[in-house]
Amino acid sequence: RMWRRVWVTCARCARVARSVVVERTLTESMATAAPGLTPEMVAAIDKLADFKVKNGEQFEALIRNKQRDNPTFAFLFDEASPGYAYYHRKVQEYTQAGLAALPAPGTMPPAPGTMPPAPGTMP
Repeated sequence: RMWRRVWVTCARCARVARSVVVERTLTESMATAAPGLTPEMVAAIDKLADFKVKNGEQFEALIRNKQRDNPTFAFLFDEASPGYAYYHRKVQEYTQAGLAALPAPGTMPPAPGTMPPAPGTMP
């Protein structure tokens, strides 16, 4: 469902209007993107997927070991659950978004301390 933009002259009112539209859009997208999951589960899965992308496979393994009996993380052990599919989709989305944000190879500046000294300066 598309939300139409509301043009407001007051800057404070515009911020409120935008936040309401964003909140409605997120709530609806969560319901359609992950049917059968509560908003709390979606938030937990989103956060875990983000942490896994940032911290690697070891982080997921640690969570699997420590949270085995926690019902919030039951989706990690049930491949048939809607949470499992949603989690892996979010990991893939976050991974692709992270790769898109990286600079192209060869365009990244050198690490500190690896640049040669400037001409006329002592090493």
